[in-house]
Amino acid sequence: MLRGLVALGPNIHGNASKKVLRGLTLRSQTLCQCICRDRLWKGSFSTKNLHIRTFSSNDSDKKQENVIYTDGVVGIEPFVNPTPPSTPTFSTPLQKHIYSLALHRGPLPLPLFQSLALHHPEHGYYSKGEGVIGAKGDFVTSPEISQAFGELLSCWFVHHYNTTSHPPTSTIRVIELGPGKGTLMSDMLRTFSSLNVQVGEVALVEVSKGMRELQATKLGITDLEHDGDGKPTRGVIPSSSSPINVTWHDTIHDLPNPEPAVVEYAVAQEFFDALPVHQFRVENGLWREVMVGVNWEGKGGEDEEKNSQKFVGVKPANPIPDSSSSPSTPSSPLTFCLSPTATPAVKTLLKTDHHGTAPPGVSDGSVVEIGAEGYGIMESLTTRFTRSPGALLVVDYGPTEGVPGDTIRGFKEHKVESLLGEVGEVDVTADVDFTGLRKSAERRIDLLYKNEERKPEQPKPRIHGPVGQGKFLMELGLGSRVQSIIEAPETSKEDANLAFQGMEKLVVEMGERFQVLAIAGGGMKGVKGVAGGKMIGFSDE
Repeated sequence: MLRGLVALGPNIHGNASKKVLRGLTLRSQTLCQCICRDRLWKGSFSTKNLHIRTFSSNDSDKKQENVIYTDGVVGIEPFVNPTPPSTPTFSTPLQKHIYSLALHRGPLPLPLFQSLALHHPEHGYYSKGEGVIGAKGDFVTSPEISQAFGELLSCWFVHHYNTTSHPPTSTIRVIELGPGKGTLMSDMLRTFSSLNVQVGEVALVEVSKGMRELQATKLGITDLEHDGDGKPTRGVIPSSSSPINVTWHDTIHDLPNPEPAVVEYAVAQEFFDALPVHQFRVENGLWREVMVGVNWEGKGGEDEEKNSQKFVGVKPANPIPDSSSSPSTPSSPLTFCLSPTATPAVKTLLKTDHHGTAPPGVSDGSVVEIGAEGYGIMESLTTRFTRSPGALLVVDYGPTEGVPGDTIRGFKEHKVESLLGEVGEVDVTADVDFTGLRKSAERRIDLLYKNEERKPEQPKPRIHGPVGQGKFLMELGLGSRVQSIIEAPETSKEDANLAFQGMEKLVVEMGERFQVLAIAGGGMKGVKGVAGGKMIGFSDE
């Protein structure tokens, strides 16, 4: 075995198809040091795919150096346990796949782990579609709790439509990011129709084939078209007045281009919490990135103090808290670890120096989560409403102020579970940074409207919130709507109780934990019923 400091990168001859490890041969071991994505790794390496060549590093002095070449990616291992466990036990196929990646490529950043856990095309959590959301699934969302939730979101959009300027012949396009089972969109379309607002198009941002099929069934979509992988791509919702064209898109970047003649109403309900996040921790006054690597100790990262004395360079981080069981699966072949140096993510997202130095007053053990992908999506969505007189509603859980700390967690059967246990069978979620989302939107608006000569023709969008979900829904008339449902002749006693309990859950249990953030495009033409031109649902601003 070859052991030492190591990193991967193109060899000095510029051949990107090979990797180079530079070092000094010493007895039967080779101490190596190079750069892998700007990271310095410590590890031990099998000689099977390695060979040593001597070359002149400087033609002028003919200085000789030993270089280790490999045609593949070298497995990153801690100094102890130079060979992996002989027969690791895997709970899921995806756990085995991620273990293999970590073994041969080195620890995985949390965003990569989270993306694989949720969206791996074959074994990802959302790839199965059926049985994920609902009372019999792993979690229940607000649209599943009460039909009034989707109805009131539609009322907010209709209120915006009636109080802002837009072309008289405009078409309405409703966009949903992460539509789940299609329940929210179904409730919204029914409400638009009951309020005599004609929707012309529906665009659903959903990558999972299984979830698309559930949405198509819930919305009664006909004339379905599919891509080469069998994923639904478009269809039609029959309507007595006019059919509604439906399209699916993998990302927001695939959506139809915004235009002034199309009023877009977009909703992201429990969408941002499922986006990947980077997590960083302070160790010895330095920021380090939390990653997922091979578990060499067999402890699943649960005994940090013990492991930290043995791991060199790849140290297990503090485990994700688990309120229902052990903080990490003892038999898991995966564990959390810290990058030994400041990664590019540390330096760019936290804006540190080259070493990742934490600011004065930030103590060891401090944790922050940065949802960089969410910030980028928010900027892109904001841009849409500088070109379309529509609006966006974001509803999710997270603090109204400050950056989330250690919140990433697994969720299964309505309780918190280990992230690293049944990978692919457990939802992965993290609190949403609403402060960061609002700042991203503000930054984008300021940038686009900074140049008077090149600013968009649409009026500058307005940002509202975040405000608590409970306050938002009550201001839109949740109490009155639930009362009307309870008093309806066709409502049974059991359904009446469920309606009241649903309202309690939305307002009391989830009322402050969940926040609502809005971007409202289009010029105001006088808002009815709200003093001072404020937007309904956000009257305290």
